[in-house]
Amino acid sequence: MANVGSTIKAGRWRYTPQEFDKMSGEAKRRGESELRSKPLASALRYDQPSGNVVIQLNNGCTLTIPTRLLQGLRDAAFSDLKRVEIMGPGLAIEWPTLDMQFTTSGLLAGVFGTNAWMEKLGRRRGNASHPRRKVPPASP
Repeated sequence: MANVGSTIKAGRWRYTPQEFDKMSGEAKRRGESELRSKPLASALRYDQPSGNVVIQLNNGCTLTIPTRLLQGLRDAAFSDLKRVEIMGPGLAIEWPTLDMQFTTSGLLAGVFGTNAWMEKLGRRRGNASHPRRKVPPASP
């Protein structure tokens, strides 16, 4: 982004300082609104006896995931697994010594790695060739 005379150049677009300030303010408000409405990691720990990472969410829920399911963590040492940290406002968690990061929203959606990793997990559980079963609708 460059300030060219009385306009601000961002990529191939040019904006007046007032337009740019207005867009920046709107983007900031949208981001703050999203952070207020999304589940975020507020606390976490690695539980060695169970081999799980336990994530407390800002909405009062707790997410527990076996680290063996998380790509890159299956054979990690305890000393590395216990060094799990929250990134930023809670949008993600990371194991810095292992250079592994997972988004909170991805973990909530059951995404534990790349598509190839997820396929491998499916085969390991014996259900990769079976389509996901639909849950019948609740009775009225």
